[in-house]
Amino acid sequence: MIEYIGTGDEPVPSSDLDIQYTPPPVPGAATSGETEDVDIEQRLIRYGQMMRSRDPLILEARTSGISESRIAKLMGHSRTTVRAALASEQ
Repeated sequence: MIEYIGTGDEPVPSSDLDIQYTPPPVPGAATSGETEDVDIEQRLIRYGQMMRSRDPLILEARTSGISESRIAKLMGHSRTTVRAALASEQ
C-alpha cells in the first residue's frame, strides 16, 4: 500500500520522495566504498565537464536571437556572467 502525503490537490506518493539521484561514474575515478573525498572529487569533475559546455551554449543562444537577460534568467546566471562568456567567445 502506498501512503500519500502532501497538502495540494495532487497527492504525492511517499515512495516517490525516497528516490535519490545517483550520478553516473566518471571513467578512471574511484568506485563506491572509497572515501567521501573521492566522491566529492568525482562530483567536481562532472561539474567541470558541464561548465565547459556553458559558454558555447550561451553563444549559440545569443546567435539565435535570445537576449542576454533572457539567457541569464534561463540559465540561472547573472547578466555579467553571460556578457563575459560572450566576450570570451569573440
